[in-house]
Amino acid sequence: MGDFQLISFSMMNDLLVSARRSTRLRRNYNFHEHADAVQRFLNALIPNTYVRPHRHINPPRFETFLVLRGRVAVAFFDNEGRITGSNYMGERCEVKGIDISPGVWHTLICLEDAVIFEVKEGPYQEDTDKEFAIWSPNEGSPESEKYLVHLIANIGG
Repeated sequence: MGDFQLISFSMMNDLLVSARRSTRLRRNYNFHEHADAVQRFLNALIPNTYVRPHRHINPPRFETFLVLRGRVAVAFFDNEGRITGSNYMGERCEVKGIDISPGVWHTLICLEDAVIFEVKEGPYQEDTDKEFAIWSPNEGSPESEKYLVHLIANIGG
């Protein structure tokens, strides 16, 4: 890797190609090691990917998104799963990114092929990285497709 890594159009294009081939319709490119104090990575998303609503609470961690390409929406929820707000981010949008406080229920909704730069506190620990919302369907379940359609229809804009 050397002393620096460039984020180029070709890197983003390659990552989007890889995301299209993924069953999850998304792919990460990590700049960090799992043990690093700060996680920094690109996340390529393809429309119809389902990012299950979650929060970062144990331990409490912030999460920052900056859209480098494409367009996504971020939606926020209360503890019962009601949408409390949403924002569109990315190309042709006023908002380019967002910083989310610890403990806030949220999800990303990919509206067109997108690459986002994410930053959150580390180190990465799979069992405590996210608390998934019990009121939301599991990723890959038949209900998740219907839920994603519901979210898109109800985020406003």
